[in-house]
This record gives sequence, structure tokens and C-alpha cells, in this order.
Amino acid sequence: MASSPKANLSPVPSGVPVPSGVAAAIPMVQRKKRTPVPADETKDQKFKRLAEGRVSAALHALDGIAGLIGPAYESTVEQRRRIIDALNERMTVIEKTFAGETTVKKRVFQL
Repeated sequence: MASSPKANLSPVPSGVPVPSGVAAAIPMVQRKKRTPVPADETKDQKFKRLAEGRVSAALHALDGIAGLIGPAYESTVEQRRRIIDALNERMTVIEKTFAGETTVKKRVFQL
């Protein structure tokens, strides 16, 4: 009796070695099902739809950064200043992009 092949439900990519017992401890992320985009969606509607999702995600990420200040972590004044400076610099770039003065370039932050 042949068994049916199981789908790979592990969050770890195929072929990556995982110590025994570890894969079971990694929770699976359940993504929300996407709402179908209406075929007649206007550019304004598309902007609003994308902006709401992206700004919400950015605000959630900022809340995560704020959560770095607490008894579970240690940081220096210089580290905290570098984080604030990086965020302020990015906000300036976004403001200039919205004004049509520049474009956003991807960058990686490091302390």
C-alpha cells in the first residue's frame, strides 16, 4: 500500500540540516488570505490599499523597535541615537520622495 507524499510544511527550506527536535519547535506562520484585487481598481484605490497595508506594517515594525527598550535588553545612548538618526534620515528621504525630489534607495542598518 503506497502512502501519499506529504507536503513540506516545515518553515526550514528543503536540504537545510536541522537538529532533531528543532523543526517541531519552530511555529508555522499562517498568512492571511489575500483579498482578490478588483479588475476595475483605480490608481487611487490601489494607492490607498497598498498604503494602508504598508504603513500599518511600518508602524508595527516601529512598535517592535520601541520594544527594544526595557529590562530584557541593554543598549548604550550611542546605539539608541544611531537608531533614531537612521529612522529620521529615512523619514526625510520618504518626504522628499513624496515631493518628487528623490527616490528611495534600499539600505541595511547596522549598529
